[in-house]
Amino acid sequence: MTLREHLRVLGERWIVIVVCIGLGVLSAAAVSLGRPPAYTAQTSLFVTTQVVNNPQDAYQGAQLSQDRITSYVELATGDRVLEETSRRLGLGASADLASRVGTSSSPNSVIFGVTATDPSPEQATEIANTVAAVTSEVIGELERPLNDGDLTYVGARVIQPAAVPSTPSSPGLTVLLALGLTVGLVIGVVGAYVHNTLDNTVTTADGATAIVKAPALGSVVLDPKVPATPLAVHEAPSTPIAENFRRIRTNLQFVDVDSPRKTVVITSGVAGEGKSTTAANLAAAVASTGRRVLLIEGDLRRPGVSALFGVDRSVGLTTVLSGGLPLGRAVHNWGGGALDLLPSGVLPPNPSELLGSNQMRSLLQEARSTYDLVLVDTPPVLPVADAAALLPATDGALLVCGYGRTTTQQLSAAAHALRAVSGSVLGVILTLVPARRIGRDSGYEGTYESVREARGAGTHRNGSSSTSPPRVSTGRPRSAGSSAPRDSERTTWMQRPGR
Repeated sequence: MTLREHLRVLGERWIVIVVCIGLGVLSAAAVSLGRPPAYTAQTSLFVTTQVVNNPQDAYQGAQLSQDRITSYVELATGDRVLEETSRRLGLGASADLASRVGTSSSPNSVIFGVTATDPSPEQATEIANTVAAVTSEVIGELERPLNDGDLTYVGARVIQPAAVPSTPSSPGLTVLLALGLTVGLVIGVVGAYVHNTLDNTVTTADGATAIVKAPALGSVVLDPKVPATPLAVHEAPSTPIAENFRRIRTNLQFVDVDSPRKTVVITSGVAGEGKSTTAANLAAAVASTGRRVLLIEGDLRRPGVSALFGVDRSVGLTTVLSGGLPLGRAVHNWGGGALDLLPSGVLPPNPSELLGSNQMRSLLQEARSTYDLVLVDTPPVLPVADAAALLPATDGALLVCGYGRTTTQQLSAAAHALRAVSGSVLGVILTLVPARRIGRDSGYEGTYESVREARGAGTHRNGSSSTSPPRVSTGRPRSAGSSAPRDSERTTWMQRPGR
């Protein structure tokens, strides 16, 4: 992996790192507050031989003392010494001296140390001195020859009694917090890489292209800094979101220049990936160039396009398919421009059969002769077969997948389901992409504003101010039963159920 890829992994999984650091710091604080400070007292014993007749004997005695050190260290922490220490200090049989008493020694040395740790500095000092004294007595007893009760060849003497410690030996709050932060950071970074390795969701346009075997027409940013509006192309035309849809519009024109695709299905693998919002904005983006566009609300199970445009869906696609109205009378012209909308109509009990019927083929043929582009919003591919039933009557499909939501298996299965009916996947659109990813991949941060906008010139020649584009109403008045969304409903961006 390159440095940029490492930074991408850490940036995308920053929540894992922050959570692990937080847990590490909290754990360290809990340990520090829940455990009293500990004090450690230390004393040392000198091992020496008692018989010295000449230099050679002195050297051999020193070697004997060094050889005894390992045994004496084990003896100082043995049950005999610790039990006698506990008895002399009146600590009782429940005192766990084994975990509070320690020893230390150095190679080629005849000195070994005894340490004792306790919450009380005075108690730690008494334990250390008593252990040293008892150890010296036990060594003298064990080293005394059996045939001479007064002669001891090797002994251990306390060099200096332990002093009462004045500062705690246990780590302080600052040290524990630093340790908790470091451990949490290490675990968080490791967890971020593990999570990235196990993550099988689609997070790049190149990855989606490799799975679908179709070009990536663009990515749609999810920018928390931009006010949420479903029809970004119309209501927020200078935002990165609107620019993403205009880029998709341009790329769609070059999918097959020799054989222009006039009827296109827009679908996704599963629900919640923004297909209806993508269809609505793409239709508005194409219509803004002057091309006549018909957007058909082909999702006859959970329709959402009509609500985005504020159009009554009681009369629409199912009305035309049942022979109730001709296509020209059932469409709604939106804003007096080049965009027409055909709502779903009354929801039928057999949507798959209707979309795959000869009447639907005839409707699409009529629309092809009237409009420059026909976009059909359909349900997701994997849960239901509606999109697959309709696809053979069209020129192909655009497959929408959600960043970090659609798994590679779901995207692959969706593309396979569309091609299984001899359909053509024209391209893939990656939606819900974090703003930081769009900025890195595109090379532009934010918007590329005009000079007038950059200077803040939001006034017309007559002096009136204009801070937002004018809202265009639908071409037909809404009926009493209109399904137009309330203001609170219009603030959702690409995350409504079934979109």
